[in-house]
Amino acid sequence: QCQPITCPTPAIPICNETGYRLVNKTEGCCQKFTCECDALLCPKIMMDCQPGWEAIISTSISSCCPEYTCVPKGVCVYNNIEYQPGAQVPKGTCENCTCSSIMDPSTKLNNIVCTNISCDTTCSQGFQYQAIPGQCCGKCVQTSCVVNMPDNTKHTIQVNQTWSPPGDKCVKYTCEKTDGQYIPREVKTVCPAFSPENCVPGTEKTDANGCCKTCTERSNVCEMKYTTTSIVISGCATAEPVEINSCSGNCGTSSMYSAEANTMMHYCSCCQEATTSQKEVELICPDGSKVKHSYIHVESCGCHVTDCDAGTTAAPGMTRQRRRRR
Repeated sequence: QCQPITCPTPAIPICNETGYRLVNKTEGCCQKFTCECDALLCPKIMMDCQPGWEAIISTSISSCCPEYTCVPKGVCVYNNIEYQPGAQVPKGTCENCTCSSIMDPSTKLNNIVCTNISCDTTCSQGFQYQAIPGQCCGKCVQTSCVVNMPDNTKHTIQVNQTWSPPGDKCVKYTCEKTDGQYIPREVKTVCPAFSPENCVPGTEKTDANGCCKTCTERSNVCEMKYTTTSIVISGCATAEPVEINSCSGNCGTSSMYSAEANTMMHYCSCCQEATTSQKEVELICPDGSKVKHSYIHVESCGCHVTDCDAGTTAAPGMTRQRRRRR
């Protein structure tokens, strides 16, 4: 004879942990309620890790749903951008930065190692160093003209300025800027012919530019006179008149007291030939014969210093008067 089994009132647990649900099970003829893990009930978690970190899934016996954890990826991060070890990191315009494989224990991110970039700011003469926006190093930009002198020296001239080399005021250099190019211009002054011997003593001077010499010329300067005449020697004469030059004019004399020498200093000069040459002509004699004759031809004239006949005149010496003692 069978006896009915009396089942106890089943306890109903509270399944409030994530992923667990209440399950009704029959053990024999009695009901039993338990909490069982159902992965379908686990929330769909989208783990959002910061740059340089990544999400990993971990499970445990005591937990139904998987756990997500952010762990470092072993990379460098700059401006929220990840860089692998060995990669260049554009951190600064004047820095050369590389992602290293060494992790910073405080940030758990790899260190960025940087070295400063050294810029060469030395420029040639006439150039200046100028920075370039957005770039680490600038460049040398021409700002003036450079003149190369015969002695291998260089001189810098600013735009619209004029410069003359020392000792040569007849040469002037200017600087012009055309289409971004600095171009030096050379201007040479050609002075008119200057003969000191033709000047009135004490009137020589240099013009305002310091280049050309001028003076007050003598009214009757020494110069060459051109004449033509026939040469007659012992009855033999030239068939046609020949050019016979001569020197004529005033070279000037002066007489001036010299305090240093305590005399009158006399200056005398004579107008005479400066350069000559020998010329040969043919003479025709009365009997029809011909002979060669050589004569002196004046090529140029000039004033030449000569001794003055009067010499120098000494001034009387100085005398001093002494007061007599009483």
